[in-house]
Amino acid sequence: MHIHSGPGKQNDRTYGSTCLQTVQPGDLCIRDLGYFDLNDLHQMDENEAYYISRLKLNTRIFLKNPEPEYFKNGTVKKQTEYILLDLEEVMNQLKPGQTNEISDVYIGQYQKLPARVIIHRLTEEQTRKRWKNQELKEKKKGIIMKERSKRLSAMNIYITNASPEDVPTEHVRSLLITLANRITL
Repeated sequence: MHIHSGPGKQNDRTYGSTCLQTVQPGDLCIRDLGYFDLNDLHQMDENEAYYISRLKLNTRIFLKNPEPEYFKNGTVKKQTEYILLDLEEVMNQLKPGQTNEISDVYIGQYQKLPARVIIHRLTEEQTRKRWKNQELKEKKKGIIMKERSKRLSAMNIYITNASPEDVPTEHVRSLLITLANRITL
């Protein structure tokens, strides 16, 4: 229903919230740049709509702790309920060009949005190109990228609430790439 292409400095987050009113059950919302509001994605999920989004590398991803600690009264200690996913460790287990899916993750430090995460490690050529572009941005803006951020930029991370049967892992990335290529044509 909505396709919006705007200036590169305009993010998807604010636009995404404005078109949320028209989202119907079964719709698929694609956020190719990774700018979103977790409340919007949660509302889409509640309305039985689907989303696919790129995930910013500074977004926290958690797994449910299978062995949380409990207080004497039987309630779970909140700080032990989830385990932070180590993205560097996951990336280092992937070969360049390889994609991996982790089901049943939770996105966000506080909200814990349930989702599927698809992690794609870039090829060495893609990584060099990304680092070269980042160097130009750093020089232009007078900033220095942290080493950890630079290492993590060798991958793309996507999240979705669509089942693997509805949107197979190998199609998540290609949907975003196809959309981006069609918009830039």
